[in-house]
Amino acid sequence: MKTIIIAVLFGLCVASFAQDVVEPPGYGVYYKSKDGWQRLDYARPLGASAGAFSGATLNYHGAEAALQITDRRPVFYFNRVPTARNALIIRFEKKKDQREVQVIRSHVLTANSGPDKKHLPDVTVQSVNDHLVSITPSEDLPSGEYLLSDSGGYGGYDFGIK
Repeated sequence: MKTIIIAVLFGLCVASFAQDVVEPPGYGVYYKSKDGWQRLDYARPLGASAGAFSGATLNYHGAEAALQITDRRPVFYFNRVPTARNALIIRFEKKKDQREVQVIRSHVLTANSGPDKKHLPDVTVQSVNDHLVSITPSEDLPSGEYLLSDSGGYGGYDFGIK
């Protein structure tokens, strides 16, 4: 009888600990701060600019994202987002009242698609459970504006590091 009670108590403790680890309150992309879960808003490009020798750039509204954090190595959680394994963190170029991501780089004889590697910090993508994936930069991010994108810069979840 004592063995059963101890086993049940142990199971309850493990289940309680597992629930405290990570579980955002709903579908979407979240950052867990000291104050709790913060849902990231989806940001779409407002327009694009293209040039024969400069490539194509997507423009995002505003000089800063609504979510500004101080954590230099934030952990983001994709809850029930099927494309989470493709997620990248892209550093924006800041221009006056907007932010930009270059998605095609072209030169006289060549063109390359996707953001420049110098704007792509390495990330660690990890399955937490069957519906939750975490994305963490491998190194501290410098101050600036970023896009957490699962589509190579054609939309995503914006945030800033103070």
